[in-house]
Amino acid sequence: MFGIVAGVSIVLVVAVTFIVVGLFSMEPSKDSIIYRMTNTRMKKD
Repeated sequence: MFGIVAGVSIVLVVAVTFIVVGLFSMEPSKDSIIYRMTNTRMKKD
């Protein structure tokens, strides 16, 4: 039981770390998918 909990928590920590690093390294000047999606939505409103 402890192995499952430890494995899942390690996977979650790694996933969150990758997401945070990706968000911080993303520059608005570069046309990334997230920036394009949010940019077009803001223009429509």
